[in-house]
Amino acid sequence: MDKFTSSDQRYLYLPDQLMSEYTFQNIQKLNPGLETTELLSTGVHIILFNPTTPPPHLLLLVHGSVFSISVSGPRVDWALSELIKMVERRKIPTLFISLEKPESLLIKNTSVKELIHDLIMVHPGVVANEASCLFPIMEFCKTVYNIDISKVKVIFDLLDQLEDGNVIHKLSHLNMGKWVVDEAFHIERYGEDEVNKMINNMKK
Repeated sequence: MDKFTSSDQRYLYLPDQLMSEYTFQNIQKLNPGLETTELLSTGVHIILFNPTTPPPHLLLLVHGSVFSISVSGPRVDWALSELIKMVERRKIPTLFISLEKPESLLIKNTSVKELIHDLIMVHPGVVANEASCLFPIMEFCKTVYNIDISKVKVIFDLLDQLEDGNVIHKLSHLNMGKWVVDEAFHIERYGEDEVNKMINNMKK
């Protein structure tokens, strides 16, 4: 596929719903250490944790704090610096999807950081066929970015909505040099069944 110019740049490309891969484009490499922490310390970022072995774990980074739900329960206000240290120490492939700055940092008198905190705490943890790590993230995007999530089943569906709404700002990565070729990364598509299977396997 031809590269897009900076004035017509897209980050996601799905040529056919029947294709087995989903492609991320224009991915920039991050430099390990303090520089990465500083670059990501503000704004909103969706994190794909270990996307080279899908389904990846999904987290949301909001103004320097990381939020997620997993089989062990909710995790809130995890310092970005600690996450980066762990990613670098364990060499974990990690993809960061940086979103545009929200039009307002207050949603009904609640800060975006307080919003994701509350959305995370609603869920005691991931539960197969009930709530995955995607749930609080898509609920956050619905409220903050006015994204339609009525048909969102997996992360690809949400990213398509964010792309259509011009919400995606840039993509970057750590430890994915082996998989990112010509600034593109191809991930095998998966559905709800694969997500539920992984959740059940992690709870055994």
